[in-house]
Amino acid sequence: MVGEGAPAEEEASGGVAMPDFTGLGLAEALELARERGIRVEVEGSGRAIAQFPPPGAAHKPAECRIVFAHESTSPARSSP
Repeated sequence: MVGEGAPAEEEASGGVAMPDFTGLGLAEALELARERGIRVEVEGSGRAIAQFPPPGAAHKPAECRIVFAHESTSPARSSP
């Protein structure tokens, strides 16, 4: 899935500073990317756990791959 937004604001280096998508849900991440004009490639579902390029990195063209995963639902182990 790839999202497109308005033209991105560019850094002095000619690239776009990537926001931190970590912890955001899919809809939130896509909305933030749209607001910043960043094309997004989505991998998985759930909450964002990783992104490439990393937050703060200037990148041109304004594209980012965001990896999503669901929180573990396995119960915590206790000591006997």
